[in-house]
Amino acid sequence: MRRLISGLFATSLLASPATLAAEGKHYSAPAAAAKVCKSPVVWVNPNSGLYHMPGNRYYGTTKDGYYS
Repeated sequence: MRRLISGLFATSLLASPATLAAEGKHYSAPAAAAKVCKSPVVWVNPNSGLYHMPGNRYYGTTKDGYYS
């Protein structure tokens, strides 16, 4: 439930993963994303369409994904 709520909260504030990918705003390291993106830097899982906030157990750990 927490995962669903955090995903819904983040998606309500940010663009969709498909939009970010189309714009090329995805990074392999959080430091690189922090230089360009607004705070907070989130981990995007394009397969599930969920964003993971810093402190979430899936932040930076899913098989596929990128920082944005």
